Amino acid sequence: RRLLPYSREVIAIKPDNPRGLPSKDLVVAIKEEIAGLSEESKDNSIATNQERKQYHIYDAKDVSYAVALAEEMAGEEDVILAFGSLSFLKDVQKEKRTQDNMTNGGHLR
Repeated sequence: RRLLPYSREVIAIKPDNPRGLPSKDLVVAIKEEIAGLSEESKDNSIATNQERKQYHIYDAKDVSYAVALAEEMAGEEDVILAFGSLSFLKDVQKEKRTQDNMTNGGHLR
């Protein structure tokens, strides 16, 4: 919630865990949060960039596609952040390394 105002692209993934939140449910929750942020900005007397901001939310279904999509969308000055449990973040890191090894000799960006 706290970083959403600084984001423009959000990729939802269901972790490879039976207890993991389905990505489609996360997409719904993110859209509800964005609607709440828009309402908050309308309540302020000073107009903010928030009300003009366009968000893009993607349901990536799996880590492999999410990592590839994030890399494709990110510009040179962009930052890619991943959130989740430590085991989930390990999966993201492993997939990033795998994709890097296939494309540029394993150098992390």
